[in-house]
Amino acid sequence: LEIAASVLSPDEEGNWDVNANVRYEPTPGISAQFNSDRFSQRLNLNWRVLPRFILLGTYNSRDGVAAGVQTGFSRRGFFTFARATLDNQNRLRWNATQRWGFLELTQQGNEIGLQSQLNYNLSQSFLNDRHSLLLSYETRNLERNDNLATVGWRYRSPARSADGSYRWETQLGYGVGSQGSGIIATAQTTVIPGLLLRGRYEGVSVTSSEANYSLELVASLNVQQGLFPGDRQSDRFRTRGGLLIQPFFDRNTNDKWDIGEELYTETADLLLILNNQPIKSSQPQIQNDRVLVRLPPGTYRLDLDPAGFPLDWQAAVDAYAVEVVAGSYTPVIIPLIRSFTLAGVITDTEGNPVAGARVEAISADGEQRLFSVTNSAGVYYLERLSQGMFTLQINGEPAQPETIRLDESSEPFQELNLRER
Repeated sequence: LEIAASVLSPDEEGNWDVNANVRYEPTPGISAQFNSDRFSQRLNLNWRVLPRFILLGTYNSRDGVAAGVQTGFSRRGFFTFARATLDNQNRLRWNATQRWGFLELTQQGNEIGLQSQLNYNLSQSFLNDRHSLLLSYETRNLERNDNLATVGWRYRSPARSADGSYRWETQLGYGVGSQGSGIIATAQTTVIPGLLLRGRYEGVSVTSSEANYSLELVASLNVQQGLFPGDRQSDRFRTRGGLLIQPFFDRNTNDKWDIGEELYTETADLLLILNNQPIKSSQPQIQNDRVLVRLPPGTYRLDLDPAGFPLDWQAAVDAYAVEVVAGSYTPVIIPLIRSFTLAGVITDTEGNPVAGARVEAISADGEQRLFSVTNSAGVYYLERLSQGMFTLQINGEPAQPETIRLDESSEPFQELNLRER
């Protein structure tokens, strides 16, 4: 259960406005989120019936009750996301996103109209959509069937702010529709993480032939897994997702994050590699207890680089395949286990150092096998051993001593001289 609330100043009649964000997850497949402000109270219920199918329930004090479904499916180079709701006034609202390689189609519809946008990514990179060509079509059916088609170009800055949003973005296009034609331009910048300033000029719009401009200041808060700047609560966020990565010290080696086990993000920029690129190339937000990475939906490979391991610790698993879905962060819990090193000299039966000997440590279950070859002085060096019992061999034959046990009380670095039998 996560709760955040802020109280604003009272009005002349002494009534207080309370902004609240409450998230409750009784099970991994069921979640509820409540938000309130001076304008309305909103409740959202999600039930993940199947891995790619979610039942939705919503309540808004201004709009009423609605129910719907949500689904998402992704493969390498392909992604589909769809969401639809029907409220108690028979109003159907939906949005969908499909991506094929560098081509993306986004559609939104409700009782007022329809908006579609086709985006071709000129950057030719799955993780980079800064440079794009856009083709959009919008309709409105309030009094008559109005429409507007726009072709344009969009460019986003290489740099991002701490919340993962682009530092600045500009879009220039030309629209033709039932109200006429004209230039449409937008420019926006992130003032501080979580605060966006956006200016827009429209020579024509879907409902008016009059030129107009607007200046907006958009604030953002995300309450999933705690409160932090980022992730605007808008339709745009529904088409994107991300990773929530939490490395921790797994002291009891049960692969679970238990109470009292510390989280570790100190060397996250060295530890994490995403799709064969350092994690810093994805502009992560590194906090004391998590690493957040905003990403387009899809399947990603997350590797762990030994250069980022904390002293005397290592990763229990070297790589993960993670699926990112739209509208949420995918949690990745990474257990770090104790790392032990053995070093010493190999001697023969007469006590002479043995050069070029193969020294091997084999775990009791046979899953871990580490070896070292002695130098001219007979010195071997075995590192990244985990907890447990190991059998020691020299050139395939039992060493003396033959076994060693490593546990929580063992020193991370041990000197152990071995002798041939």
